Amino acid sequence: MSESVEALARRLLLGATQLKEGKPAAAAQSLAAVAKDPDLKSAPDLSDVRARACSLYAQALLQTQAYPEATTWVREALRITRSLEDEQGLKLLHGLQAEILQERDRAVKDADEKEKTTALSRIPIATIREEARSPFELAQKLVLRSQASVETGRLDEAFSIAHEALLLSDELGMTKERVLARLILARTHPDEAPKHIEEALTLARDADETQLITLIGKTATLLAIEIKPHELPTQESRPNNR
Repeated sequence: MSESVEALARRLLLGATQLKEGKPAAAAQSLAAVAKDPDLKSAPDLSDVRARACSLYAQALLQTQAYPEATTWVREALRITRSLEDEQGLKLLHGLQAEILQERDRAVKDADEKEKTTALSRIPIATIREEARSPFELAQKLVLRSQASVETGRLDEAFSIAHEALLLSDELGMTKERVLARLILARTHPDEAPKHIEEALTLARDADETQLITLIGKTATLLAIEIKPHELPTQESRPNNR
C-alpha cells in the first residue's frame, strides 16, 4: 500500500466525519488520498473499502460543486459495487448519481441565466426605447431591464427604470407589469417597500392572478414584510356577470 491499511482507514473515517460536520472541502482532501491510492485500487479483497471511499469522495465533490469530478468518482463507485453485486449499494449510488446530474444541470442553467441577465443589463435604455415596437412592448422590456439591473446589483438604476415602467404600465393597464414594477421598486427603495407590496397585492388580487400573488408573497418574505393572508374567490363564489 502507498499508505498502510490503518492509515487509509483513518483517512476514510476522518473524511466521513468531516462530511457529516458540513466540511466538504476538507472531506474531499481526506478522501482523495484513499480513493486514489494505487495499491488500494489493485487490492481485490478491499474493493468494498474503495467503493465506500469513492462514494464519499463523490459526495464531497458534489457539495463543493465540482460536478465533473463528482460524476467521475460516482461512476467508479458504481463500477466497483456492480462487481460486488451489492444491490442496495447500487441503489444508493444511482440516487447519488442522479443528484449529481441534477445539480450539474441546475448549475449550467443558472450560469446561462446569469450570462443572459448580465447581457441584458448592459443594453442602453435608449436602445430599448428605440427598438420597442409598441408601448406595451416597451413596458415589458423596461420591466425586464430593471430586473436585470437588480440582479447585477445596480439598484439605483433599477429603481429609475422600474419607475418609468410603472408609469407606462399603469397608463396601459398591464397587470403583470404593474405588479412586477412595484416589486422592483420595493426591492430597491426599502423605505417605501410596504406601500409598493400592498399596491402590488391589491392589483394581483383584483385580477385573481394567483402566480403573481405567490411572487408577491416571496418578495414580501425576502424583505421581511408581513402581508395579510388572502383567499381568492372560488369559481362558485364569484358573482355571475351574465
